[in-house]
Amino acid sequence: MDDIRLHGVHIDDENNRVLAIAQSCVALMPYHLPGGAVDWEHCTLRQWLNDSFYRALPHTIRSRVLEVENRNAANTRHGTHGGGPTVDRVFLLSIDEVERYFPAPAPFDGEPALSDLKRLHAFWRAGFQDRLLGWWWLRSPGQDPRFAATVSSTDEPTVCYEGHDVYGQMEGAEEEPDMLGAPFGKPFACGVRPAL
Repeated sequence: MDDIRLHGVHIDDENNRVLAIAQSCVALMPYHLPGGAVDWEHCTLRQWLNDSFYRALPHTIRSRVLEVENRNAANTRHGTHGGGPTVDRVFLLSIDEVERYFPAPAPFDGEPALSDLKRLHAFWRAGFQDRLLGWWWLRSPGQDPRFAATVSSTDEPTVCYEGHDVYGQMEGAEEEPDMLGAPFGKPFACGVRPAL
């Protein structure tokens, strides 16, 4: 983990804190093993991030990481319960945080500034630097408790409110390969972009 690069996404001057996210995915893994209904508080990915991943961080980073209380809101489109608040050192962004810190360019009469589009597109795609397509997990629930919301790094990057099955499979496309080459209906891993 010595080569992890972080991108500051929010500065809280009042409390002297910075919210940072990994510039690229640090792992490809399921949200929860063995699958099934789960929320952020109880998923195996949260356990891994706050234990094995945290302990593997360089001391220079670990010594600056603060515990934060995360409010785990319901999915705004599907109403899926997000679970209780959690105290985390390392976590995934929520749907709300992605929309707040990385809003899509607002529609207006003129053309958007190229630099704004490049910055936004770079954020969405950064999880898979050498791949054309990919997904990365959010801590928010998906369409029901068996799904977690994701971000698509496709040519039209977007938050996927329906999400992916927490075990890593997508519903309804059992035989088609996913963008990482694994067949749907079999476990495949979404990217993990830790925030701290």
